[in-house]
Amino acid sequence: NITYSSEYRFLISVGFDFDVLVWNPYVANLILRLSDHGCSLCGAEIIPDTPILVTADVEGNFKVWDVRNWKLNQTFKAEEKQVGQLKGFCALASTKSVVAVGRSMHVFDYEKIEMPEFSDEFPLCSALYNPTTSTFITCSNKYVKIWDAGDGKIIKVYRNLSDSDITAMCLDFRERKFILGDHDGSLHCYDFLNGADMKEFAYDEMDGKAHLDEITK
Repeated sequence: NITYSSEYRFLISVGFDFDVLVWNPYVANLILRLSDHGCSLCGAEIIPDTPILVTADVEGNFKVWDVRNWKLNQTFKAEEKQVGQLKGFCALASTKSVVAVGRSMHVFDYEKIEMPEFSDEFPLCSALYNPTTSTFITCSNKYVKIWDAGDGKIIKVYRNLSDSDITAMCLDFRERKFILGDHDGSLHCYDFLNGADMKEFAYDEMDGKAHLDEITK
């Protein structure tokens, strides 16, 4: 089984061996080997428009990875009495579920938020406290959320602030603005209270961006 992420430019392949192999189509050699499965693999799928990779083996073990850092975020198992030996699966991004196929068909939630008003739907890349407003600001994927430090509830959500995944964040010295760096090397400054894009850091020698590659800090 093979799956490809056009956003992150990774090619994932699995087979009868136990490892998930990660390739760059522009490089001849293997770049990464993920070795958490204990038997032959039967499927791998990158969820469209997310950094989520789901892999599965014939014994029904599913693993959910974040391709930005290759961290294993979740493991769950389809019991043999539910599907028998697993033959394959299909991930449904709209419902955040996996349809597993073996002797029978079974549906699993690969990401279920128990308390959505207090949780984020994607792994966080940064979380900061703003003492001026008594709030926390978090970023994940292409979203920024501001949370009340007193009761923990979401106050504001700023969506699609970046064309690629946000990878770094900081506050200005007055704590009235936040600065975001992303996977493509872009750097923008936003107003803390309304999310307005106040400034883009772009340079001709960097192809109209702040950096040529991902901003990590």
